[in-house]
Amino acid sequence: MDLEATKNLSESHTIGNYILKSKLGESSFSTVWKAENKTTGGEVAVKQVYLSNLNKNLRNCLDCELNFLSSVNHPNIIRLLDVFEMNLGIMFTEALLLDMVLQKSIWSSSPSIMLKILKQTVIYMLSVSIIFHFCKSEYLQSQDECCMFLVLEFCSGGNLASYLQQHGRVQEKIAKRFTQQMGDGLKILQSHHIIHRDLKPENILLSGKESDVVLKIADFGLSRRVLPDNYVETVCGSPFYMAPEVLQFQRYDCKVDMWSVGVILFELLNGYPPFRGRTNFQVVSFLSCLPFSQHILPGLHPDCVDICSRLLSANPVQRLSFDEFYHHKFLRIKGVGKYHGQ
Repeated sequence: MDLEATKNLSESHTIGNYILKSKLGESSFSTVWKAENKTTGGEVAVKQVYLSNLNKNLRNCLDCELNFLSSVNHPNIIRLLDVFEMNLGIMFTEALLLDMVLQKSIWSSSPSIMLKILKQTVIYMLSVSIIFHFCKSEYLQSQDECCMFLVLEFCSGGNLASYLQQHGRVQEKIAKRFTQQMGDGLKILQSHHIIHRDLKPENILLSGKESDVVLKIADFGLSRRVLPDNYVETVCGSPFYMAPEVLQFQRYDCKVDMWSVGVILFELLNGYPPFRGRTNFQVVSFLSCLPFSQHILPGLHPDCVDICSRLLSANPVQRLSFDEFYHHKFLRIKGVGKYHGQ
């Protein structure tokens, strides 16, 4: 069986202890499913990662994601519940054989023929299992049909992108509360020296009731551990939310996440991102429009305009550091939001 077949898991398919219900999203190297725990009946999200699609950098990112999520428990970070690896080739072979037995049994009226089919199938399945047991290391090493499954908490509120589509721009006090929660989650990343590198509304999940929404940072598939005073050069992320230094193939550090937070805050306040364009080149051309203070809606608190403008500084040296962002007056003082004309 080729790898393409392993991607076509259907709804109601059982993987481990989980029943897949519906597809939530997919990329070139992963698919996310809404699923049900067979034991508890609880809803979960299952991220299926196609290991053969990962190059060395992406495999390192996966290791970083697993190490980080397995070591933290924070309300603003998506929670990892379980993780396992499975060879879908073996699984599908056994399922196909069982299906053949059932179908032949239906049409067969002779008990002796049915018994013969069952015996042959059991012997074959045992042979496959024994071969796989002794060749397991080769299977896993080649990773031709292996998938990693990350079982995550399910967030019934969807993501911030769908929230913005439904509500449009939000009141300043809501933007402040959402940004505070992103900051609280990013503080955990900072303590582990993790750069997310793909912060965007699609990767910010919502949990709880609408009157008391809790934001959770998710999808650490491009995350990387970078120690202080060190830099990386890999170009990755989503163009509308990528910092200028990444788009321009320069080395960068954790301040790229600060830029992404600035773009998200701008979008919360205005209802649309600060950039237009379909290509990286077109997005870079919009950097000439900096600073963005004149594009932000009038009537906002000066501290709100200040934090947004300084997060969206094209020069990473001048951009707010995480500590400057986290302790900024806009996020810490009470009463911000009364200037907004909503």
